[in-house]
Amino acid sequence: MEANPDLTSQNEYPQFPEAGQPSTIVLQPYALTGLDGDRFQNSLEQALQEGESIIVDLLWVDSVEDEALSVLLEGMQQALALNKPLSFLGMDRTTRVALDQLWEQQREQEHLMRDEVFTAEFESFLAGCRLSYSAILES
Repeated sequence: MEANPDLTSQNEYPQFPEAGQPSTIVLQPYALTGLDGDRFQNSLEQALQEGESIIVDLLWVDSVEDEALSVLLEGMQQALALNKPLSFLGMDRTTRVALDQLWEQQREQEHLMRDEVFTAEFESFLAGCRLSYSAILES
């Protein structure tokens, strides 16, 4: 699909609202990699900081490669950290499935990392403390 510059040039550099104004920011990138991808990534980061909610319309994006998926995933991570809604429009099914799989893999990795906070030796030490504390309470 060829981008029509007359229709999308106004969205190349989105206008961000003044502070204090609730807003939904819509981004329409031409590409998610290369020079246009860098511009999109910068715009997305700024939108996440300044907007109340963000919509990424992928209408003009012809294909989404692995590198582009990581850009979208990073945006999702930032949105989660900032507690801001991030929506994607015009995303094909294959891309949506791939992005969902990456998201789930990352969430599982984070969960595993949280489960392994303490070493086995420290867990054993805590178990011993619990037993000692229980014995004190019973006496």
